Amino acid sequence: MTRVAGYVLAGGESRRFGRDKARAVVDGKPLLLHAADLITEALGRAPVVVARRAGEYEDLGLVTIADETAGRGPLGGLARALAHAGDEHDAVLLSPCDWFGGEASWLRGLVDAWREGDGAVAYREGHWEPLPAVYGTGLLPRVETALESGDLSLAGLLTAVGARELPRPEDWGRATRIDRMSDLPD
Repeated sequence: MTRVAGYVLAGGESRRFGRDKARAVVDGKPLLLHAADLITEALGRAPVVVARRAGEYEDLGLVTIADETAGRGPLGGLARALAHAGDEHDAVLLSPCDWFGGEASWLRGLVDAWREGDGAVAYREGHWEPLPAVYGTGLLPRVETALESGDLSLAGLLTAVGARELPRPEDWGRATRIDRMSDLPD
């Protein structure tokens, strides 16, 4: 049985949003909790949050670890998640805190498609959807090398490792990334 750990990325600076978007309330709860709830439903256990500081979101009931490569974008957060998952897990299910309207079944589909030996599994339709996706813990050395070289593209990593491609769910378009205050649903 594949052992997959769940992680939510919440280490960005939210510059375009103007404040901590992980705490922006949508449908009565912070965006971060929406993301965490999807992973909990998909995996049957709560995710760990990768943030700027350890403990940053523990007031929301979420274990929070510090991104050790702050300022390196999602690839830095992936490195921290892979290192934290260590040998106890085969892969990590990685999701951003600012992705709203997705389904736990979409995340479960990624997890179910992942097989030992896969570098990663992600949705692709014309272009990669690098978040959410499943990344094998064996990728850590490759991710660290990419960070050292300044190649911070998750899509580039997915291509380089020959990630398993899944077609996006038919209703994928109803999910949205929240980058600016104007992106918040009414």
